[in-house]
Amino acid sequence: MTISSRSLTGSVRLDDEDDTGLREPRSVALMFALALGDPLEYRSALDKLVTPGSLGRWGDFRRAAAAIEELVPWRLSGFTAVDTLDPDVAFIRVCAAAGAEPLGDRLGDRRPGGGVGTVTVVRLAGGGGRWFVSDFHRPRR
Repeated sequence: MTISSRSLTGSVRLDDEDDTGLREPRSVALMFALALGDPLEYRSALDKLVTPGSLGRWGDFRRAAAAIEELVPWRLSGFTAVDTLDPDVAFIRVCAAAGAEPLGDRLGDRRPGGGVGTVTVVRLAGGGGRWFVSDFHRPRR
């Protein structure tokens, strides 16, 4: 599945009563990446997706949003890597979709394809099995 934050028409909504999606690392990474498509609109969701107490480090999420924008259109890797020493830590790759993405109205104004980012998610003790975003490593080409 390829997602473009520019064509995001749905919404990223987190319901405190039904956190089923938050018990799966890939779902949390997907919600985080989608919410970064418009960090002002989805600030409340981003606040709930990251580890408690880390909001100061994330700031207004503009840096993370700019980093994922480098990958547009992006897709989640089909593989979730769980840390071999700590099963409560997982890594999900966010990859640029193959090919180039038009940037503007001018012919030939294109972004080169490629690049990878990694969303690190953790399952906290006492968190009821819920996963949180701990880090987003900036894309590398």
